Amino acid sequence: MVSPSPEATFVLPPPPLLTNEQRWRAQQINRTIFDLKRSYATASSELWWYDPISQQHVILGTFTGDFLAQAQFTLRGQGIEALEVPYQVNVSYGLTALSPALVARISAAGGKDWIETYVFVTPNIAPR
Repeated sequence: MVSPSPEATFVLPPPPLLTNEQRWRAQQINRTIFDLKRSYATASSELWWYDPISQQHVILGTFTGDFLAQAQFTLRGQGIEALEVPYQVNVSYGLTALSPALVARISAAGGKDWIETYVFVTPNIAPR
């Protein structure tokens, strides 16, 4: 009697675990860091944050006026140019009423007082 031979089993290694910052950077194509932060003004722009835990892009609000950018990149999946904007949670750009749930979400993702956010480059934005 011939006993059946065991079938070969292939087990793929799990993908490497990424940090929250690595997940955020993976959303940025051709990121160019500015030597010095650059000043811009907007007639009206949406400020976005990437939640690395849920891997969702979240709008924080709409603002008008001056802001600083520290880098420029193309947003993966959308192909739209964006500026990376440092944002002091519930302080900067007049966006001072984020919901407690959103602040908790930012905190759970490792955000503290300052987080990296972004705005899309549109005709509403001009360098200062």
